[in-house]
Amino acid sequence: MYDFKDCFLYAQFDSILVITSDTAFTSYKKAHFKNCTATLDAVDFNTNCILGFKVRSIACNAAFHRNIEIDSVAKIYKYTVSVEKCAGCGTNITSTNIVVAPQIPMGYKLQFVTKTQ
Repeated sequence: MYDFKDCFLYAQFDSILVITSDTAFTSYKKAHFKNCTATLDAVDFNTNCILGFKVRSIACNAAFHRNIEIDSVAKIYKYTVSVEKCAGCGTNITSTNIVVAPQIPMGYKLQFVTKTQ
């Protein structure tokens, strides 16, 4: 997980977030964190990226399990969020699932997948 600290309230995106460079991260912070003074942890974008995958579920409670798979044969980089939920209440639960992950190799197709357990 990547911790946006107090800036988390300002970390807005509709469904996915992909930040692969220092320039993109600086731009994202300028656009979204104008009102936040927290110092965020550095990310080495030579080897890593930041991915966010907003997942919604209707449940009483839910656990979100995150997994990155890199298929070098099919050239697919897949970020899967599995939702383990306790149903019955009808509460709308949202998780942003922001992680620091290995950098996406050039030429790879990026996929975001949700699975419900």
